[in-house]
Amino acid sequence: MKNILRAVSLTLAALLLLSVFPYVSAEEADEQTRKKDRSRIQYAISVTAAMVGSALDQLDSAEDAALRGQLQAFSEVRYLHPDKAVVVELTTFQMNNAIRALKKNDWLDIVPALAEHFNAQFSETYAQAAQLVQSEGRSSDERKGACSLVLLPYGGHIAAVAMSPSSEIRRRGTFIVSTEEASQSLDEAEIRKYCGQFGAEDAAVRAYEEAALKQDDWIVKSSWPISPMSAAIGASGTRLRAMLPALVRDDISYMNNTDKYRVVIDLLRPDNVRFIAETCLPVLNKDAEDPAVYLLKQSDEAYKRSEPVPEPEYGGELREAELKPDGTYLAVIVRAVPDQEPVSWYDLVLEAALPTANIPENPEDADYIIRCYTTFDGGVKNGKAHLHYPVTRITVHDAHTGEMLRDLGQVKRTLHGAIMLAPGDTWWSPLRTRLWEKIGPLFAEK
Repeated sequence: MKNILRAVSLTLAALLLLSVFPYVSAEEADEQTRKKDRSRIQYAISVTAAMVGSALDQLDSAEDAALRGQLQAFSEVRYLHPDKAVVVELTTFQMNNAIRALKKNDWLDIVPALAEHFNAQFSETYAQAAQLVQSEGRSSDERKGACSLVLLPYGGHIAAVAMSPSSEIRRRGTFIVSTEEASQSLDEAEIRKYCGQFGAEDAAVRAYEEAALKQDDWIVKSSWPISPMSAAIGASGTRLRAMLPALVRDDISYMNNTDKYRVVIDLLRPDNVRFIAETCLPVLNKDAEDPAVYLLKQSDEAYKRSEPVPEPEYGGELREAELKPDGTYLAVIVRAVPDQEPVSWYDLVLEAALPTANIPENPEDADYIIRCYTTFDGGVKNGKAHLHYPVTRITVHDAHTGEMLRDLGQVKRTLHGAIMLAPGDTWWSPLRTRLWEKIGPLFAEK
């Protein structure tokens, strides 16, 4: 184990063999460089989350006890809490030189190959487990430029993530075996020392210690790329149920509450709304005066998502009846644009705002439907531009017969302040917080 730090440093040395970057410390890096590094670190943490999730997915199927034990260790990595972060940069030209020097076909092949070599020296089981949980992904990013490698030490493991730039950022990550001592010692000086043995004294290596990562909430206050984290956590039910509650409960991580909310909302699905409402939202809403309104404000525009919903033939005549106190509801929005067929969808954010006892485990089990039927009226015209105001009537129906049991009234969204109008018709969506003004009292009656 004492050679682990040397192995990691030699990995970097091999990658940087032909690098001619000037040395810049994390403290001396300009603000633009630090912003890019911050984005790289956030992406690398998301890749690490995917590896943790992959380990969780494979635990039950691992027949070998030693392999299962190593996967268990990977599944317990606190991916939101790296001890530090080390960023290394290569231009595309230098990347191609490194690929040729190491006899690989792709920049992303280098880190897994080297990791496998070093891990095998420590343990074949570790090497096998690390190979099983390797993660890769793509994401759109307009920024092009240098290829990069990010090392995130987590005590006995180092997450190594390579990123190659293009119109889509490609990423591949793996775990490299480490020790507590080696992880703490992983810094610019040590890495440059070993890189120097290979003629790369001027390699650009920027180490961000834990204090630097936390300084002025450098990462916490920035907006995260949500899709990679959502994909990492939501890839399976096993991951979501283990990792999402842990993410929202983590109060000392590098992800702020708003971004955690964005991940949670992105992961809402018809079969998990109740689970998320029970386990995650109370944590995120703990300081909110009105938890339901606080949730709805995080994503107020009621936009369409392709979530199918079972709908009966709705009755148009009100036959008011008593509603079961423990009855479960679906929140459905219908958008009726003139001269088009109405489109309806299951609004998962509005659904998550309901009391948890009134959220069905599955849509098919619902007793009632809260139907928000949106038509359009008047609006604002400016030349060839026309912004149409949504008018939403809210009714409660029996989920099986379609019979209307309550008419909760209607709300209209109108213009407040200046707004840019594009030529043509714009159909505004209703605001969930305004809909809740009519829906909320339904549950306050109990």
